[in-house]
Amino acid sequence: MLPTANRYAVLDLGTNIFHLLIVEINASKDGFKPIYKEKIPVKIGQDGISQGIINEEAEKRIVQAFTRFSSTLQSYEIPTHRIFATATSAFRSAKNGQSIAQTIHQNFGISIDIIKGTQEAAYIYEGVRQSIAMKDKTSLIMDIGGGSVEFIIANGHKIFWKQSFEVGGQRLFDKFMKTDPISQLDLQRMNIYLETALFELTQVLFNYTPQILIGSAGAFETIIALCEHLQKQETSVMDEQGDLIEKAVSIDKNDFYVLYQRLTAANIEQRKAMHGMLSMRADMIVIAVAFIKFIIEKINVQQIFASAYSMKEGILFSKIFAS
Repeated sequence: MLPTANRYAVLDLGTNIFHLLIVEINASKDGFKPIYKEKIPVKIGQDGISQGIINEEAEKRIVQAFTRFSSTLQSYEIPTHRIFATATSAFRSAKNGQSIAQTIHQNFGISIDIIKGTQEAAYIYEGVRQSIAMKDKTSLIMDIGGGSVEFIIANGHKIFWKQSFEVGGQRLFDKFMKTDPISQLDLQRMNIYLETALFELTQVLFNYTPQILIGSAGAFETIIALCEHLQKQETSVMDEQGDLIEKAVSIDKNDFYVLYQRLTAANIEQRKAMHGMLSMRADMIVIAVAFIKFIIEKINVQQIFASAYSMKEGILFSKIFAS
């Protein structure tokens, strides 16, 4: 085992799920090995994100998650200066986001970096390009969070355009998931809303015409797991936590459309019963697949990929390997 001095931790504090990733940097300092990972469904955007606040119940769940994470970090002997805790949409848009971050620092000694959407997009790109050999192919990278969605148009060498939009899964859920199963009328209303909210994206897509869609972790991993059972595959590219084992996996477009029809027609209990579904994603997955379908129909998608690496890995590569 490598010395504990080679261990680092990343905390990705999303709107719905908090992720902890602990890694060991290899001796040549050009790569890492995950040694521990955990995700906790905190749902801090629930009943508050649309009002610009993290409510008291959500704050309690944040403290509970950090109590658990802090114990794990101590057991792996990770000092606070080697912990990169990064908060995104829910923290940056909440009136009390900064004060909660200060409370966490006081109680656990962990500093939380509340980043802007453009920085989030840059980290996502850095993670994705380490997992997929985009080379010269212009691709659209999509990362659906609970509070925001990040879009990056890029190839393997550089970013052409990036933007974060505050139209994440929880926000869209609050606006359009009025019934369960979701109604066709609300799906239509959501598409009309996205046409306006993502007008800037539509314009740049016309200019760059990407033909590859790359989804960064989260909902895309759930889609992979569900498609495996749809195809009755005997072996899986997913681990027990619902994460990709391989760095990148392709998604068949026809399978995606079949899955879209099934998910939008199912209620929460039926979705939870689907093989490959993580219960923590069963509510938001309907909004996610509807969002992805909207994007697929905006561009002439030739290939769809799910990337195992996302913002967490992008932070590691940016802060350790690029320095």
